[in-house]
Amino acid sequence: MDAFLNTTFQIQAYADRPANSNPRLRAVDWRRDLAGQAVSNPKSESVQLVAGETRTLFNGTRTTTLDGTTAFTVSLSILESGRYRFTKVAGTDPTLRASRGLTLNTVAVTAVALANGSLTMTVPGPAAFTGVVAGDIVFVPNANTGDAANVFSISNSGYWVVMAVLSPQSLSLTRLPGASFEGVSEVVTLTSNAQLRAYSAAGVQVGDSVAISAGFSTATQKTYDVVAVTDTFFEVRSSLPLPLESSVIPTAVGMVFYSSAKNFLYVEGDQEFVIRLNGSTDSTQRVSPVSAGEIPGAYFKNGPTWSLAVVNMSSTLLNLMVIGAE
Repeated sequence: MDAFLNTTFQIQAYADRPANSNPRLRAVDWRRDLAGQAVSNPKSESVQLVAGETRTLFNGTRTTTLDGTTAFTVSLSILESGRYRFTKVAGTDPTLRASRGLTLNTVAVTAVALANGSLTMTVPGPAAFTGVVAGDIVFVPNANTGDAANVFSISNSGYWVVMAVLSPQSLSLTRLPGASFEGVSEVVTLTSNAQLRAYSAAGVQVGDSVAISAGFSTATQKTYDVVAVTDTFFEVRSSLPLPLESSVIPTAVGMVFYSSAKNFLYVEGDQEFVIRLNGSTDSTQRVSPVSAGEIPGAYFKNGPTWSLAVVNMSSTLLNLMVIGAE
């Protein structure tokens, strides 16, 4: 749900006695009105944690297999300025999408475009499409995907959804939802395994975000929206130039993919509690109530938060109010 967010901060500290609503001896007098911020999915939730309990309230982190050996190279896309491709070049497969491991080099592939807006791909001989399942993505790189020319016609290049596995040698394909059909009948002999790939639909998605915080140049260490993804690369846009780096190892904690992050977060609680954000496991973000059980302590953040866990540090029930918006 699209919405607008209004936030008002008023901070006063003063020396008047007794306390009053219009002090004269003001050490701090600050008010900030932030009105009309465009957000989506705003919501509030009351949560109770028993003494000592730790609970994850939300987690949009995508599971990958990035480790201390996975290396990426950054290149500038030919599709548009400001678009960059991060390609896995060494080490453990990050499993952005699960590869189906097609090995079709030197194999003749027959593509038949049908009047119903589908395309069949057939290969002779062994069970070349074993492991491919309905719902998978078939990727045919070409100039219109930011890649080198392919033996396939450019009309057959791009992204296809597997509607059905007709046999271990034949697939029924259609274009991605919302994309117009384009395809032609042809027979081509592949000269590289990379010219026809298949991978799972599950995994990192277009529209997800990636937070880069290690390994790469400080100019690259930011949060980006993912605009394209396959089993071997993902692409982002940047309004500022990024350095074209080679064989960079960000480690598992230096490159995190996530969906549905909160860009506004407010948490208040009536007992002592710890906030753990974005996979943190330490207890440094500790929040204390002004008066336990009566006047809560509060935590506020503007900026991407893709996971939130709270620890009740008290020996009694913790009442939380969690407000967030994407």
